[in-house]
Amino acid sequence: MTHIKSHIEVFGTTKIAERGQVVLPIEARRALRLRPGDTLLAVNCCGILTLMKPKDLDQILDRATARFQHQIKGLRTAIKRHRA
Repeated sequence: MTHIKSHIEVFGTTKIAERGQVVLPIEARRALRLRPGDTLLAVNCCGILTLMKPKDLDQILDRATARFQHQIKGLRTAIKRHRA
């Protein structure tokens, strides 16, 4: 499983070309091992545009699902104790 870093790195700026294209800074491409032809998801979260590899989103969703399921289990246990 790939570890997702929990810190923020700013790699620079880019401009949107007339045709909507953007060039990712070389530092970002190197750090994230992005290659020509790679597919990225464009995700809007609260007005913040994030580009990510599809497998990274899958990993984030898997972790969130596991945490949510753990919390549900804890709530069910607490409810059972309260009813007893």
